[in-house]
Amino acid sequence: MTHVLVIDEGHAGHLTQSRGLATALAARIGADTEIVSAKLTLRGLLRPLLQLATDHARHGLPNWVLRLAYDWSDDIGALRAEVIVTSGGKGLYFATSLARRLGATLVFCGDPAPLPARWCDVILSPVPVPGHPHVIETELLLTEMSPARIVGRGGEYREAFVRMGGIRLAALLVGGDSRSHRYTTLDWRALVDGINRLGATGWRWLISTSPRTPPAVEAMLRSLVDPRYLVKSVWWHARPERVVVDFFGAADIVAVTQDSLSMLSEAMAAGKPVLSLVPAEVRHSAFLESVLAAQEARRRMIRVPIARLGDQAVRADQFMTVESDLAADYAVRVAELLSARSGTHHAGQP
Repeated sequence: MTHVLVIDEGHAGHLTQSRGLATALAARIGADTEIVSAKLTLRGLLRPLLQLATDHARHGLPNWVLRLAYDWSDDIGALRAEVIVTSGGKGLYFATSLARRLGATLVFCGDPAPLPARWCDVILSPVPVPGHPHVIETELLLTEMSPARIVGRGGEYREAFVRMGGIRLAALLVGGDSRSHRYTTLDWRALVDGINRLGATGWRWLISTSPRTPPAVEAMLRSLVDPRYLVKSVWWHARPERVVVDFFGAADIVAVTQDSLSMLSEAMAAGKPVLSLVPAEVRHSAFLESVLAAQEARRRMIRVPIARLGDQAVRADQFMTVESDLAADYAVRVAELLSARSGTHHAGQP
């Protein structure tokens, strides 16, 4: 049986992408899957040397180099795979070395830049990767979410919403500062104001903060959001709880702070109309803008300045939501490429 190996570099969003594709691919081709953790510990100043060494290592980096660069104590020689799936640059040195050593096909989820795309046999990316012969352009970041996955979920929240007599049930996923997004106290107060103003018109809320949410911001939300409008709240720093699937199953619409493309992708992949909540300070990111603009054009989401959240009058005809399992759709195309590439040169060998 084909063995699909997922390399987890330690970033939750990247693992979600890799695992989502690997699971769908395994179901498609009748494979089994395994996840191994390989966390890069080599200092950033030395990584250009690691890239140079990987570029010239026809059969992959030797074990001693991998152990020096990664927090890895298991037997590397015991790993096996016909297909390796990974996401994120920190794990790509390890994945490339292993793919070359095993003769496995290396599938990368995302844009591998600034590392060489030629290291990867197949790339799934929401943005173009010029010059690579086997790129599958995805509409979103890959996720494990689909419309089918949320069917029947969140029933208790939906029932509570009906008992409360609201007109729309919204899920709100709250992140925090990122490289491209900065939130001020004014942004957070505007978010509270928008939640409460929409609540007064009949909206009811399922709210979850996240590890990225500053504790002080979480405390502000917890104290200022009117509890009359809350069906369920998860305050991550007080009591973490994984509720996203149930929230998506129950909600009519999902609002997500725009700092997290992973959360936005999950909400859209679940087939929900999405509001992307934009703070006042946003640093331009060509990658992020490309993905968001494409989703706006497909009417999967609309961008809403946080300061104007309370003014929203959302209509169903504003959106055209996802109806299929995107990961499964992409897995079909990956399987076709795997079949076509059977027995060929792998993982950008020099």
